[in-house]
Amino acid sequence: IQSLIVEGTLMKPFILLFGLCAALSLTACNKEKNMYEEYGFKESDFPNYKLPKGDAPPKDVKINPNRKEHYQAVVKIKDAPLAFQIVTGDELYQSENCKYVTNRWVGATTWPQYRKKLEMTKIDNNTYATDFYSDTPLDEDYYGEGVCKWQFLSAAIVMEPTGKDKRETALIVRIDSEDLKKLTAQNPELIVKHEYQKSNFPIAKDLNFEDGWSDDGSSIKSGLIVAPEDKFSVELILRKVEK
Repeated sequence: IQSLIVEGTLMKPFILLFGLCAALSLTACNKEKNMYEEYGFKESDFPNYKLPKGDAPPKDVKINPNRKEHYQAVVKIKDAPLAFQIVTGDELYQSENCKYVTNRWVGATTWPQYRKKLEMTKIDNNTYATDFYSDTPLDEDYYGEGVCKWQFLSAAIVMEPTGKDKRETALIVRIDSEDLKKLTAQNPELIVKHEYQKSNFPIAKDLNFEDGWSDDGSSIKSGLIVAPEDKFSVELILRKVEK
């Protein structure tokens, strides 16, 4: 199933890059760092040019011991062409004031991301519930270069028909930060209806994706014309838990 997560990459210019490309060709310049030695170079031969110290997302992200932003989500499936046998989910965060290096040769960096699994509770074959927070990771100095400030990007509930065939379509219900902002003391509950195309499940044969497809309902929302009898819906009920 295609990944739900989009990661940003920032390219920093390297003065050294032009000399290397002249000698090795542009193709060689874009090879991963484990290919450096093919041309007689070591990664340590390339200066840092003030690049971040880290080379990977932090592996020891700590849970915030004082989480306060607590939410509950319930999804109700109506008129689906099948029962989804696997239902999972996760929270996704990103720290945009920290970076780590993905390729020191060309100076490529990206922002660290953190995921935490959601615990899903089955109410019945068509209803699932979960609790989550929007302030789960602890802001801390993970790279020795200053405190990384985590921002909530989204929570996603993923429903798979059986999980036995990689061609299967996964149904996605996504909760983003804008949804959370709509919850107030005056409006403590948000109900959102998503529509999906029945004929895309369990396998979207017309699309012919060998590794499956992730359907978040955006096709119908953006104007795809689908016959009423080929539609089913998922209702998301979102609440903020007040202490």
